[in-house]
Formats: sequence, C-alpha cells, structure tokens
Amino acid sequence: MPGDSSIDALSEGVRAIVGLVGIALSIFLIWFFSKRARENQPSNLSERGRLLLEERIPLVRHLSDADKAKLFQSVSALRKAGGFQSRVPTTANGYAFIDIKLDDQAMLFGLMAFTMLYRSAPVPEHVFPLVLTNDTVVSTDPIYLGAFKKGQMRFISRSDLDLDYPVHALGISPLVLQFAKCLDEPDLKQAKPEHRAEFLALMDTLNSAYERIVMAPARAHHEETGEALDILSGIGFLLESQKMYFGSLDEFNNLDSDVKGALAILYGERRILN
Repeated sequence: MPGDSSIDALSEGVRAIVGLVGIALSIFLIWFFSKRARENQPSNLSERGRLLLEERIPLVRHLSDADKAKLFQSVSALRKAGGFQSRVPTTANGYAFIDIKLDDQAMLFGLMAFTMLYRSAPVPEHVFPLVLTNDTVVSTDPIYLGAFKKGQMRFISRSDLDLDYPVHALGISPLVLQFAKCLDEPDLKQAKPEHRAEFLALMDTLNSAYERIVMAPARAHHEETGEALDILSGIGFLLESQKMYFGSLDEFNNLDSDVKGALAILYGERRILN
C-alpha cells in the first residue's frame, strides 16, 4: 500500500540518520579517549630535542643516565604545560604576541628542568611568576603563557633570560631562580623584591668563591714564581661546579660549601643517602 511505502521510506531514513549519528559518536569517543590516553602518558622528547639540549647545554652531557632521562621527561612536561611568547609592536598603539622559536623554548625549558631533578614538586599548573625588573621593555619582552593561553601574563626582562649571556646559558639566571622559587612555594602568585636580592646575593657568593678558589691562588703563585698559571675562566669554574653538584658522591662532597649552598638555591637540596 502507498502508506506502507511511505512508512518504510521514513524508517529507512531514520535508520540512516541513527547510523550516521552512531558513526559520528564512535569517531568522537575514539578521538576523546585517545586524546585522554595521550595526555596521561609520559611525554617523550624527540631524538632531535634530546640532541639539541645536549649540544646547547653542556651540563646535560655530564648527567647520569637516570638524571638525564628525568630531565628530558621534565622538559616534555614543561612544554606540554605552556610556552613562551614575545610581545611585539604592530602599529604605534598596537601589538601582537608571537611564539619564541621552538629551539629557544626547548633550551629555556631545559635550563628550568634542572631545578626539578632534586625536587618532588610537579610542574606548576598556574602561570608561574617571573622576576619583574626595572629595565622591562614591555613592547618586546617575552612572557610565559599556561596551557590554552589561560592565566595571568607575567612579564620578564629580556636581560633576565638572554641565552647569549654565558651565565644564563648555564642555567644560572633570574628566570631559573624564579621557577625554583615557585616549585618551593606552590602558593606563590607573584614575584617579590627579595627574589631579585636573593639572585644578586647568589651571584655575589659564586663570584667570591671564584676569586677565593681560582684567582687568589693564581695571583699568589705569580707573585712568588713570576709564572702565570693557566686558570679556569669564570664560566669554566661555574660549569665545573655544576658538574660536581650533579656528579658522583665524591665530587659532590668535594664541592666548596659556599658554592654548594648557592647551587642548592637553584637546583634544590641534593640529599645523599648513606
């Protein structure tokens, strides 16, 4: 009958729609749970990323295999949590945010990840506070944004994270210190003036140690013998000190106590179990 044909056609149409909805729902569920599974899996750094960090951060090559694996995992977690952008002018009164190139981001995260080797604190979920300095140039300074660009933007002076500055390239910078402070104080929401003073005091300690351990004996030797010694540069001294801090038990124990205390502020207390 004509009526039956109409009903059959309608039923077929409904079944087709239900089938399409079912397929779409299945695709969505597969995508959703795959995404959740990826998010819950430990992030792995690519081979290129590992090589980049080993080439650009000398200390990475001197870590134990266990510490190196933990460092790479922390870098992946940091990259997953957010990223750095730079605010650049577009017109007289306008501006735009652009991502800092990936290699520089990887290096910044690599330097920050050293602060997580001896700390149990997880990656902060909020946008961690950065040192705010008087020489901040708002139109060009980088900012860190949390995942999905949520959270309050924190400005930091370019000079506080300039990777061309040798000390900063070793991971001794206001940026690294501020991240370490955020790990130690999870409720910290903004940088404080004493953080800047603490970084300057840390640098004074390291400079004084270099003068006492390297320069003073070299001068005394020259005055006594007239012979000039081949001595470590300041950067070389800092790198050797870092290698001892993250090195074997004997190396760690032989590190100057003042240097050890200064590095502990950045990298956390290294607890040696007897």
